[in-house]
Amino acid sequence: MTTGYKTNNKLMKNKDNVLHQLDKMDSLANQLNFIVKQEQPLEVYLEGINKLKDIIEQTRLFVESEQTMYN
Repeated sequence: MTTGYKTNNKLMKNKDNVLHQLDKMDSLANQLNFIVKQEQPLEVYLEGINKLKDIIEQTRLFVESEQTMYN
């Protein structure tokens, strides 16, 4: 049995990785909201933004590798 997300009759190999990355981004967004509400130092907020950018880049690499697998 195969698992994954079907796109144009092809399975998305990195679906679990992408979903995990999206969960991490959601969690980090909630943390950033909390940082703002608690009026924590700007440096703490900027660290969170940098972490978010790293997660986005990792997710982009997963998605780009999906495209090359089928071409």
